Amino acid sequence: MRAALLGLAAGGRSTAPVAALAWTSKPSDGPPFGSLGSSRGRALAGAAALGELVVDKLPQTPSRLALPPLLGRVVSGAIGGVGLTLRSSRSPLRASPWSARLPVLLVGGGAALAGSHVGAAWRRAMPFDNDLPAALVEDVVVVLLSGAACAR
Repeated sequence: MRAALLGLAAGGRSTAPVAALAWTSKPSDGPPFGSLGSSRGRALAGAAALGELVVDKLPQTPSRLALPPLLGRVVSGAIGGVGLTLRSSRSPLRASPWSARLPVLLVGGGAALAGSHVGAAWRRAMPFDNDLPAALVEDVVVVLLSGAACAR
């Protein structure tokens, strides 16, 4: 369920999984989460997320449904889902082979694919002259989804 929530967030903003994992990881979580949860890791992840929030609003930004951005979101959702699962010290996936992680990869990536399409449809459906209000609401939803997925 948490991998699906993080995947949906990645469908909205591709940096959401890494940023949420950084903001909710601790230096004691072990590699690579200890580095990600450090003040430097959090600052870098936060800067990337903030940059995406700004770039997303620019008129020249390509559609999230174009192949390169869409693949990036799917990969981000898949990796975020596995990262979230691996961060848990109680996770049976921690010591398991990659084949056992395939379901989590598929859930995170599939949810990112779905989130990309839902987010694009949401922004097209809004009755505003521009999509800025819908994009700002989407930003809030992404933060809430990724925060709920990564909460400890």
